[in-house]
Amino acid sequence: TTLPQTPGEFTAAGKLLFPRSGHTATLLLDGRVFFAGGDCPDTDSCHSSSEIYNPLTGDSIASGPLKAPRKDHSAILHSDGRVLLIGDG
Repeated sequence: TTLPQTPGEFTAAGKLLFPRSGHTATLLLDGRVFFAGGDCPDTDSCHSSSEIYNPLTGDSIASGPLKAPRKDHSAILHSDGRVLLIGDG
């Protein structure tokens, strides 16, 4: 099931647990999206948090913390479902 959307238009979805920029958003094998790291608004620090967003329900749940805060990094989805984060920490 997918959210109804008109081609060429954006449809509002659920909210993330933390506001982010400079993060990664990785589409997981089951259709959920893994968000990791990113800048914290109005600060010079970056997140070490991650969360998983379910587009079918519009809900986000906290995932485990990153070993190091990251921003402007890259994410690679492996065929076994794991996500590798590479870059700034």
